[in-house]
Amino acid sequence: MTLPRNTKTPEKVREALTHWFRTHAEQKLQEKVERFAKVIGVRPASVNIKTFKSRWGSCSTKGQVLFNWQIIIAPNRIVDYVVVHELCHLKRHDHSPEF
Repeated sequence: MTLPRNTKTPEKVREALTHWFRTHAEQKLQEKVERFAKVIGVRPASVNIKTFKSRWGSCSTKGQVLFNWQIIIAPNRIVDYVVVHELCHLKRHDHSPEF
C-alpha cells in the first residue's frame, strides 16, 4: 500500500487501508461466489460489498448477495463458510431446519 507523500494523519492511513481491504474483498469474494455458485447450482442477481455493523453477509429475496468487506480479514475457511451460507439462501431464504 502506498500513501501520498508526507501523509501521517491517522485518518488518511485508515482511509487508505479501508480502501485497500474493500478492493481486495470485492475481488476475492466475487471469485469465491463464482466458484461456489457453480457447485451449489445457483446464480446471484448481484454481488456487492457493504459495511455492516453486526453481520458478515446477507441475501435478499431478489437474489442480491451482500458481504461485509471486513470478512476478508477472517480465516479463509470462515470466508468460504459465509459465502456458501449466503448462496444457500438463494435456495432457501430462512434459517429453518430445511435450510
